Amino acid sequence: MYYIMRRKQGPKRAEELLKDSREFPLTLEPATEERIFAAARLKAEHSISYADAFAVALAGELKATVVTGDPEFKSLESKVNLLWLETK
Repeated sequence: MYYIMRRKQGPKRAEELLKDSREFPLTLEPATEERIFAAARLKAEHSISYADAFAVALAGELKATVVTGDPEFKSLESKVNLLWLETK
């Protein structure tokens, strides 16, 4: 979120988003060696970014749902629960 906000709306808005997001009920999960290699395996098999592969690997581990509008995730529908957002 921070990266996209910074690119599209500038550093000030990105910092506001970061501050606001700390109030969300979020849990930060560590990048363990097992998680890193799970993401690397997905990256090797699918045309997705490493960050997206990490999100998919973690969602699979935690039995969570990935919320996305990114068509690159289509190839991963059998690997993880996806909730599709409408895109413009």
